[in-house]
Amino acid sequence: MSKKKLSKLKFVGGMEYLNAFYIHFKLDIENEMVQRIWYNALRNIDDTSFELLITDYCNNNTFPPSSPHTLNEWFDQMVELKLDELAKKLITLESKNRVIEELPNGYRSYYIDYERIIESEHDTTLISILKGRKNGKIKHLKVEDLKRYLFDKNDKTLVIENNDKLLLGE
Repeated sequence: MSKKKLSKLKFVGGMEYLNAFYIHFKLDIENEMVQRIWYNALRNIDDTSFELLITDYCNNNTFPPSSPHTLNEWFDQMVELKLDELAKKLITLESKNRVIEELPNGYRSYYIDYERIIESEHDTTLISILKGRKNGKIKHLKVEDLKRYLFDKNDKTLVIENNDKLLLGE
């Protein structure tokens, strides 16, 4: 599976957007050292996520980022909030799709009909998590477990290809 990194074109576009949005934020894009420092700190975010990061940061922050770490921290918060929302949605879906079985000894058991949920879903991230739950690869719906399953360990690139819904939502 190919890992998509931040393209330099998207990076420059994002920095220009920040410069235009925040009047007093004057990042010297022409300076090679400035480019290298900011790009190296943000290069592990893919293009789509980077665009979302820049617009979301600008829409929610009065002040410009003080360093690339500010943007990385904002990105981590965005991801955690989205994963928390997904975990809550999954809990609801799983509880609505429990199938109860009567056992011969008078006890009852249940299982979750993941196939039915998967067939009715369109969100590729949610489908991937449901498959992971069905196959036992995701035991708990904690944000850290979902992060481990969805993201490469060394960067912030989604392991799932063709997924633009993790940060965008529906």
